[in-house]
Amino acid sequence: MGLRVSVNLPLEPPTKAIKETHQVAKETRQYHLNCVQLVEVPPKLFELNNLKSLDLSHNRLSMFPEEVWQLEHLRYFRVADNMLTYLPEGIGECVLLRKVDLSMNSLEELPASLGNLSRLNTLIVSENRIKSLPEEISKCISLAVLNAANNYITEVPAAFGQLVSLVEMSFATNDIARLPEEFEGLVSLLRLDMRWNPITGLPRKLLQHTPLCVLYTEGCPVHATLDAQPGFMDFQARRLERIRRKHVQWPPPADPSHLKGWGDT
Repeated sequence: MGLRVSVNLPLEPPTKAIKETHQVAKETRQYHLNCVQLVEVPPKLFELNNLKSLDLSHNRLSMFPEEVWQLEHLRYFRVADNMLTYLPEGIGECVLLRKVDLSMNSLEELPASLGNLSRLNTLIVSENRIKSLPEEISKCISLAVLNAANNYITEVPAAFGQLVSLVEMSFATNDIARLPEEFEGLVSLLRLDMRWNPITGLPRKLLQHTPLCVLYTEGCPVHATLDAQPGFMDFQARRLERIRRKHVQWPPPADPSHLKGWGDT
């Protein structure tokens, strides 16, 4: 009986899918190439410098080329569920970006140039290896949704209190022990998810002076004593008003019978 030898050969580029996607993108200005085991960004992609939407999620990309700055018309950039360890500073040249999704990668840091994206509405960086966030993100004056859950973040920049358009923020499953007092400046914040962090208390003015009405603290030391926190009664009044108006829940609970946050109906 002969000996079988298994050899892991390099993945062949999905030539047909790349060619078809390129042709469609010329007409639609949308380049969506998902789930094809892509290991590098097709070089011809950057010939389409009028793209509005780029989605390369669910592939095997480990890096994104520096030429990203050439895609100056991008509004939507999604590279979720890859193997990225680095994002070039050139992303900050794509100043028309509205949504960036970098979730489920291996990023340890984010480029400071993200702060140049004054039109950015949604930033998703959950499920990476990020230890700190660049303070420059505080310059994203249009940012309404920030999701940095499931990372290794230990501290949130105080400058994030300047994000006056921020409505939803998640730092669930990190290693954050406290939130900055400057968060009283989050004048649009409605929903905050801090589950599974070592937080023992919350800033009084965050509870008292912001419009916050949905708060998730499961798995935090503060969860058991939240109703004794200074400013809680103000938060409670807004929470009950939200319940009365039957607003939509956020974030959607994975198991409604198990997870119930402050502000849920």
